Amino acid sequence: MGSECAFSVVIYTRQMSVLHSLSQRFPITRSATSCYPGFVNVSLTPELERLISEKVDTGMYQTASEVVREGLRLLKDRDERQLRADVQAGFDAVDHGEYTDYTVRSIKTLAAQVKAGRRLLAPAPAKKSRSR
Repeated sequence: MGSECAFSVVIYTRQMSVLHSLSQRFPITRSATSCYPGFVNVSLTPELERLISEKVDTGMYQTASEVVREGLRLLKDRDERQLRADVQAGFDAVDHGEYTDYTVRSIKTLAAQVKAGRRLLAPAPAKKSRSR
């Protein structure tokens, strides 16, 4: 497991010169490519700024930070649901025989294309090894 780091989110708005600092700290797992030391800058459109203000003004949320966190949680949940749906679609395709077996040679050709940064050309499919 990686160590954890924390960052503050800072929102800049186009309409206001005021800097809204979201003082809440967000734990993030450190990886080789991402740990946000300090804070993250987020530019909002006036429309998104109004949405956040409206949510706080209604009392549904106490702070802008809560609105942003809830939005990010919902985005994460949506992405996870989409991934599950995509995986299920793959399983369903295999169940219906809609898949292609690849040979060692065709996989090596595909890998060489990826390494060369070329557009992928689908290798000629081998015969399906299982029928359903």
